[in-house]
Amino acid sequence: MKTILLSVILLLASCTPKHDEVRIEGQLKDVDDGMVIQLFSNEGGVGKCLMADTIIDGKFRFAYTPEDDNLRNVMIVLRSDNFPSMPLDLWVKKGCDVSITGKDRYIFTWDVESNLNEQKFRQKLIKASLNEWKEVQRLSIETNKYYRAYAMERNQRMKTIADSLNKIRDDIQFNIIYKRIAKIMLDSDINAAWLKELEGLARMLSYEKDIPIREELRQLYDMLDEEQKKSDVGTSVYLALNPPTVAAKGDDAPDSDIYDLEGNIHHISDLRGKFVLLDFWSDGCGPCIMAQPELKAVSEEYKDKLEVVSLNLQDKKGWKKVSEKHPITWHNWSDLKGFNGLGAVYGVRSIPHFVMISPEGKILDSWSGYGKDHLKSKVKTIIKAKYQNSVNQ
Repeated sequence: MKTILLSVILLLASCTPKHDEVRIEGQLKDVDDGMVIQLFSNEGGVGKCLMADTIIDGKFRFAYTPEDDNLRNVMIVLRSDNFPSMPLDLWVKKGCDVSITGKDRYIFTWDVESNLNEQKFRQKLIKASLNEWKEVQRLSIETNKYYRAYAMERNQRMKTIADSLNKIRDDIQFNIIYKRIAKIMLDSDINAAWLKELEGLARMLSYEKDIPIREELRQLYDMLDEEQKKSDVGTSVYLALNPPTVAAKGDDAPDSDIYDLEGNIHHISDLRGKFVLLDFWSDGCGPCIMAQPELKAVSEEYKDKLEVVSLNLQDKKGWKKVSEKHPITWHNWSDLKGFNGLGAVYGVRSIPHFVMISPEGKILDSWSGYGKDHLKSKVKTIIKAKYQNSVNQ
């Protein structure tokens, strides 16, 4: 009896986490000491810096206590012209120890040891195309170098070189790596890392219609159960395989049920009779936050003519949290579908994304990105042109 009891105690002890933290340690070679390395969260497609460390003697360390026991996706980022703009993808949860070994500057393919199946699956995909991924990273560094040179010198030759390198990189990814990833996924069990890879493949197909993975993506979609097909990931894949018609200038503005933070339902058509400026945004998007003072300014300057509607692309929890951090005095709504709802039919691929709608409910213009005073100028020009046309008629 004592032997059985002791065995049970030992078994329970072995199942209990040794600590309540996420601990990430890295050992690097050929990476300069003094460089700052960052750990980002990745929830709902939004990256936020959790913490940073300085590399000393080729080592770095992150440790923090998660708020719950949920599995999470985080990223290691190194910002340098000598590194690819591709983060190292990690899966973590409370009590998790992660060991990272990097022997070059190709951060995306650094070796990761972890006892989580999701991380093991990610490493399996990386190792299957290790040489190709390293070449992609090398080309990424070179491409960015020539694009920077073009931005400074406006030398068309620099842009031509960058574009050609970019095409080589895309060919490797689209025709070799993604095909290989899809093949491995077809023979693998579904977990969170598998679903993230699926979403990534769907995103690539939605951006590049000619990527030769459509049939594989359809087979992967068929592996999902009904609940998974209704999830954000499942919806993203469905929309990639069956793209919605994107509304264009002159079309009626698409509409749907849209919610405020109290759960009340609104519609864009409720604002008919005034210009409407839609602002698709999210936390973790620096330009989105930078645009908010100008959104406030135009909402006040044109309050008799214009309604500003900020449409958040996060989940309810993230939306509420960022709204407390960055209070919005104009309409703060969301359809709670991320990029898969109104974002899809308005053709939102990057944020901030703006859409100007006429008092009659027609799309007047749409654009992405933010630059100081550009938003004010754009709104002023569109409203002025609309009234000028009315006078001329």
